[in-house]
Amino acid sequence: MSARAPHEEGFWWGQWHTKAPGTADPDDGTGDEWEVMHVVENSWDEGHEDRLMVMVPGVAKWQPLTNFHWGPRVEDYQP
Repeated sequence: MSARAPHEEGFWWGQWHTKAPGTADPDDGTGDEWEVMHVVENSWDEGHEDRLMVMVPGVAKWQPLTNFHWGPRVEDYQP
């Protein structure tokens, strides 16, 4: 899978490759697995660099979109 970064909130296939500075647990995880990631709006400013961020299950710190390889949107995903 390889697609452009998400452009709106929702659930997307993602592969986490880099942790944001300050991510608490060094064992939180990057890896080779594709998982459904929750992309959320972090700012109303369309031009803001971190307008969209990623909530990784079990990780307190939100992650920027650039820390992932992206796949397609997951339609009708119910967490």
